[in-house]
Amino acid sequence: MFKALKNRMLLCKLKNKKDYVFAVLLPLLFGLFPLLFLYANNAKEMMIHDLFIPLLQVLIFTLVVTTIVGLILKNFFKSGLITAFLLFSYFSSGHFLRILPEIQIPIGSIIILTGHVLFIIWLAITVTGSIFIVRTKGNLFPIIQILLTIGTFLVLFQVVQAGSILISRKNVLAAEEIPIKEIIQKKDLPDVYYIVTDAYGSSEILSEIYGVDNSQFITFLKSKGFYVPEKSYSHYCQTIFSLGAVLNMNYIDALGDFDPSLTDRIPISQKLRNNEVVKYFKAAGYSICGFDTGYSHTILENTDVLFKPSGTVSEFENVLLSTTILPVAQSDENSLFAKHRKRVLYILDKIPNITETESPRFVFAHIISPHPPFIFNEKGEPIEQSDSFHFGDGSHYMNSKGGSRENYYRGYSGQVTYITKLLKIMIERIFERYTENKPVIIIQGDHGPGSGLKWGSLEETNIKERFSILHTYYLPDHEGNPAYNAITPINMFRVIFNTYLDARFPLLPRKNYFTLWALPYDFKDVTQLLPPGEDTAPLKQKQ
Repeated sequence: MFKALKNRMLLCKLKNKKDYVFAVLLPLLFGLFPLLFLYANNAKEMMIHDLFIPLLQVLIFTLVVTTIVGLILKNFFKSGLITAFLLFSYFSSGHFLRILPEIQIPIGSIIILTGHVLFIIWLAITVTGSIFIVRTKGNLFPIIQILLTIGTFLVLFQVVQAGSILISRKNVLAAEEIPIKEIIQKKDLPDVYYIVTDAYGSSEILSEIYGVDNSQFITFLKSKGFYVPEKSYSHYCQTIFSLGAVLNMNYIDALGDFDPSLTDRIPISQKLRNNEVVKYFKAAGYSICGFDTGYSHTILENTDVLFKPSGTVSEFENVLLSTTILPVAQSDENSLFAKHRKRVLYILDKIPNITETESPRFVFAHIISPHPPFIFNEKGEPIEQSDSFHFGDGSHYMNSKGGSRENYYRGYSGQVTYITKLLKIMIERIFERYTENKPVIIIQGDHGPGSGLKWGSLEETNIKERFSILHTYYLPDHEGNPAYNAITPINMFRVIFNTYLDARFPLLPRKNYFTLWALPYDFKDVTQLLPPGEDTAPLKQKQ
């Protein structure tokens, strides 16, 4: 076959080579447009480097399909049209799944679902359209010219839209970083594990709203020497702000000149990924271990080792693939939900088994669970899905296909139950590994669950549910010190550096801020809406 294609290429005339350029450019434009459109409309939330792999895949697909089909048909114009048609139908098909009603057609022992019907229709249209192009007679160059003009306009419009956002981003001024003084590197420093279980709520919230009793888990933690304050709150209601504050040991308004009208999340994302805690650990001689979390904002920069399970994709690729026919065509074992399950299980399994670096090491793991999507029931079994893959929470989840408060209650309660079992196993395995020089372990929710979260309204949001979190920590050689029961998330690393690295960080008062999704930097102080807990007690600290 390859020899035959090579012979055909040798027979191509100069004119055919010119045709080939136009033939490749056409599908390339129609393949780039969906990618650039998705990025341009999400440039304030997604990283530009997430575009690179999809762009490369579109380029390779265009070159390979256009070349092979053109040589077979001896007509590059037709091959370009066919390839452009394939890309257009592929990237547009997933949108129809969202608007089609949910149907179930029983045929014997087989049940045909909406996705199956859509796939059959898509396949029929694709085959019919391709055959029509092959059989078309006459000069196709005028059609190519018109489509090239349309494709060029569409792509340039997205480039301008995304470019304007990237250029304006430079106007955000950075605050002064926390000065890192010369640190005397000490021996026998403990490893530090910072494990964020996304949307893991407090025991009170789990019991009152979801009917989940995790008292056995709390008892287990205390038996291992963990501190478990009864009332702990996240400082922000959105992940990148909550973790951005914790990993920079300061509130967001102290990290940069963020105008309340700003809608671009990337500046705070950059602060999160290149944070002060990692810099301080590095200065103290720690190696940094991170995970490809599936959420670009929590993939740390400057890690010594970055762990990623095979076969998983980025958040941008998840969203992009959800606009295609691929999720419908994939088996349950290869779906985006299955890939997400694989990532969650991989991280929890890998945390106790990190041997790629020497101690002391700082391990950061953001686990997007029990946060939606709900992929585990209480036994860890997969859940049947009625919508495309997405990370929508609160009212974003409720407004999605198949989303409702009842489904949220059911999905979250099962998932948090199973994740709790896995956390217990993970902790036991960590302690088995360290026979001496026990590590610091922090397990924390970045915010609480979102059944009562209304992204467009503070007044309609259950603030207590969204801010009440699991926040537990093990500080070796400091068991029994009641002062540590008062550590708030933002003071967590201040206390750790003061305790183990002889730092002199002052502790900050607790503050809690709610922000609307559309105005993420317009912080509304809700501290007084949350019941005072142990974290308001005075702390003992080194003078």
